[in-house]
Amino acid sequence: MPTYDFDNVDEAALRASPSSKWNRHDADVLPAWVADMDFRVAPPIDAAVRAIADSGLHLYPRSSTYDDVALAYAERSRSRWGVDADPELVFNVSEIVQAMHAATLAFSEPGDGVLIFTPVYPPFLAVPLDQRRVMIEHRMAARDHMYTFDFETLRAQVEATRPKVFLLCNPHNPVGRVFTHAELRALSELVIEFDMICVADEIHSDLVFEPHRHVVFASLGQDVASRTITLTSASKAFNLAGLRCAVMGFGSASLKERFESVVPEAILGKPSTAGMVATVAAWRECDDWLAACVAHLDGNRRYVVGEVARRLPGVRCIEPEGTYLAWLDFTAVGGDVAAADSVAVVSVAVGSVGERLREEGRVALNDGPTFGTGLESFARLNFATSRPILTRVIDRIEAWVKR
Repeated sequence: MPTYDFDNVDEAALRASPSSKWNRHDADVLPAWVADMDFRVAPPIDAAVRAIADSGLHLYPRSSTYDDVALAYAERSRSRWGVDADPELVFNVSEIVQAMHAATLAFSEPGDGVLIFTPVYPPFLAVPLDQRRVMIEHRMAARDHMYTFDFETLRAQVEATRPKVFLLCNPHNPVGRVFTHAELRALSELVIEFDMICVADEIHSDLVFEPHRHVVFASLGQDVASRTITLTSASKAFNLAGLRCAVMGFGSASLKERFESVVPEAILGKPSTAGMVATVAAWRECDDWLAACVAHLDGNRRYVVGEVARRLPGVRCIEPEGTYLAWLDFTAVGGDVAAADSVAVVSVAVGSVGERLREEGRVALNDGPTFGTGLESFARLNFATSRPILTRVIDRIEAWVKR
């Protein structure tokens, strides 16, 4: 098996690249924010994309290229998760955020409720706002060293508001939960009882740490699958975000037909040829690279949790079960922060921890208020980098906390 050195990160090359992560802020700000990794892609992906570039031919893709993505998704669903996914029920799209908006448009009307667990990846919050729906927010809380939902409170919320769509993020961004089979079973029973459509963002499913296991929501029975659209991509696990390729896997033919009756395929657009061939290469040829990457990330997450406990008094970090994201709680550090006005506000609140870390600590994390209201004392840290860079990130946070 090849060996991969994930501590050999070329910072100069990253800063010279078109990377948003490394070029959004001033050059003296160390970035640990947007959810991509600082690693070069696996060799088979690199070879597949280079072959296109070397040909000098950037033409319309043949139809079988789209079929290859659907087939690779179905193969991976069976081999990795034990789930039978029908390639005929797959839509190719450029990105998951696009798919979330399209699904919400298809299965709800203006004024309908959309159920979302917060804190959550910011584009989730924009879906009901942009689609003129009503967000039904269930705030997860830290209990027993993990973030989870309160089922009785959740059930009462759903019964009172009757949301049409449930936007599920699993593994969860930013808190790093990998929901258990029992938790997902309870959620599936709500979906069935209250006639919801579940749009399950499972983009981080390949980034799960032992002993945790990812459970595909649609695998919980045909009655669940017939109400579930699984959204996934190779972009997170294999670092392909810039190539724009994702899939919508419908759990039944009737669900796909309902979607198509409202959202014409032409509106969704198509992924690029490079994105598709890279995705197929990732899903079919790069599991050895992925295993090595996850092992590196596992070491980094343990390092972050340990260093936070040792060096950052008052900061809390619950060990993530999946993703390469750490959710940091600075509440006990002290200091006044401004509150956001409403759930719909996804801009940075002045005085938030994330903003102050950038301005005063010269390290960029994602601001808590972009993940929901009342989160000004929180920030999300991306630990998908080399250990030397990650150490510098922690050093700067420590210096800021001490000040």
